[in-house]
Amino acid sequence: MPLKLNFLERFSKITDQIPRFYDLIIYIDYPIEKEMKINFNNTKTINFSNYQKNDVFVTVNIVKTQYSSITEIIYKFFKNNKITISKQIAQCLYAGIYENSLKNITKSTKKTFKIINKLIKLNINLSYINANLSQRETLAKYRLLPLIFNSLELHNQGKIATIYLLDKWLKQTGATYLDYKDIPNEILNIAIVDTVLFFRKVKNGIRVSLKSKRNIKQLNLSKYFKNNKNEMFANCNTAELFEAKRIIVNYIKKVS
Repeated sequence: MPLKLNFLERFSKITDQIPRFYDLIIYIDYPIEKEMKINFNNTKTINFSNYQKNDVFVTVNIVKTQYSSITEIIYKFFKNNKITISKQIAQCLYAGIYENSLKNITKSTKKTFKIINKLIKLNINLSYINANLSQRETLAKYRLLPLIFNSLELHNQGKIATIYLLDKWLKQTGATYLDYKDIPNEILNIAIVDTVLFFRKVKNGIRVSLKSKRNIKQLNLSKYFKNNKNEMFANCNTAELFEAKRIIVNYIKKVS
């Protein structure tokens, strides 16, 4: 968890250790294809998502595609079930909406601002929360940014942008996933760019993530990998990253 969230109530209670006993598991937008590492023992499960159902191992799916963030869905769940939203809970909900919607303003909807207005009425300290969320980035992030930005290339008259990350840059700067996860959104702010491809060398090959101002489903990158069995991107070395970039850019050009 990013330390900038440590101002929130009970942050210190968050752990990566699974308790010995539990009677409910709640997933936040957990994709179907991910491998599970928890022993269910017939435990009831709930999945909150604004994207897709997960009928593989979830008892109850609460999926609302009309909401811009899962935090908004959780807010509605509280209201519909008459759960009291305290000032501390309101701060957490606002932080979630800020990170998922306000920071990327194109995701915001009328519902977003209606919910924010109701949270503000619970007397949360907006300036304090916003300062913690926007002015506590790590030094490592700002050492990493110029390295990734320097990898930027534009394709297809500037409509497609590519960036990449090398392992050695993380070692060089001390940065982590939390420091670079939002960088594609920064590139998407460029006026002429409508699609960003972010390539990362990982343990077993190359990972490609896509951000777009258009409907990502139309680009169908996941279908491409399914049809090609993802073999080309498994166990790739750094040199092959550039070949992977060429292949995926050509694919996006064709479907654009």
